[in-house]
Amino acid sequence: MGLLGFELTDAGKLLAVSRWEQGLTDAQVALEIVTTALAHAVRLDATSTTKLDRAASADLVGRVTKAFLAYVTEGLLGVTNLEEAASRMGSFLGGQVATSCLDDYLADPFRGMAPTAVCPDEIYLRVEAEEE
Repeated sequence: MGLLGFELTDAGKLLAVSRWEQGLTDAQVALEIVTTALAHAVRLDATSTTKLDRAASADLVGRVTKAFLAYVTEGLLGVTNLEEAASRMGSFLGGQVATSCLDDYLADPFRGMAPTAVCPDEIYLRVEAEEE
């Protein structure tokens, strides 16, 4: 995750422990943390807390998918898991449908309590703040 620019948070650590207890693999847990981090970034964008660069975010989804494809090749992650996560992340970046997908996804208490990781800076648009 760090190589992709994500920084794990305490909420991400709690999610990981919860999912390991459920029997998920390290690769499945890491993919869920990254997917959840993007979901929180999209929610912050929807509330105008921050502004996402949609093209950079879509590029990030592509890089995440490509990086996790190596785990599929090694047999550490199911191709279905990766396809579902990639599709879900893409839907988060979509239009009106994204809101219901986002709300459903973040309804899980371990996903929704707080961002699981800080997303890479390049997906955020720079906003100039006026100084007074």
